[in-house]
Amino acid sequence: MKNSILATIIAAALVTSCGKSESTTSAEALLAEAQAALDAQDTNLATSLLDSLDRGYASETGVRKQALAMRPKIVECETLKEITTTDSLMAYYADLHARAQEKMKCVNNPQLVEPYYVAKVAFKEDFVNTTGVQARVDEIGQFYMVSSLKGNSICHTSVTITADGGSATTATIPYDGEANYRIDGSELVTYMTAQCDTVGKFAATHRTSMGKLTFNGKRNHTIQLSPAQMASIADAWDFAQSIVQSRELSIQREKLERKLQIARDQAARQLPEQ
Repeated sequence: MKNSILATIIAAALVTSCGKSESTTSAEALLAEAQAALDAQDTNLATSLLDSLDRGYASETGVRKQALAMRPKIVECETLKEITTTDSLMAYYADLHARAQEKMKCVNNPQLVEPYYVAKVAFKEDFVNTTGVQARVDEIGQFYMVSSLKGNSICHTSVTITADGGSATTATIPYDGEANYRIDGSELVTYMTAQCDTVGKFAATHRTSMGKLTFNGKRNHTIQLSPAQMASIADAWDFAQSIVQSRELSIQREKLERKLQIARDQAARQLPEQ
């Protein structure tokens, strides 16, 4: 009996001296789960598990130091995924630009303040003497529109495009002699990007549809828009998007590269003694 009791005491002592505490074991289990999540590229789960470890096991400094070293790797994984997505989008908009550019015409003459692009099928030398709407893209890729109403004085301040049961309307541009002006019996209104982008996007989603163009003023005046005319607005919208989005994605790509380098530098500084 005495020998049995002595063996039990010795075994307990060995467990106490060589075994890990329950707290350490639980903290290491969370760390292992976080590593498994990172290996599976589930960065949200990995971050959540490390946060739980920090909150629940503040005294486990050794395990938390290992967790700290894992965080830059999580940032690196997230950033690499963002770079992959960004590269895919850049490729998409580069292809869109190539296809859209073939449909556009650059209009440049001494009478213009600056050149602009317009869909080839929508170009008219005497546009100001016609009734209709023309979508344009400036040199830096900004989409804008000009509406022209000839021989029908209604003092229009906006236009609405309708197709397939839906519609989109430009912002209202009051008469000011500049953005909204009159010349030789024509009413001409210019809508900048923020004032007409919903119309461009609408046309892009209804490019093959018959539509209607309504001039909104003291009274309304409506004309038909053929699928070709709808497509000309959509083509200008696509062309503008390809330029603006490509530029923004390029800037984003550079930011991600810097973020990736910072994460890798931080990971390299996480030495074992820390």
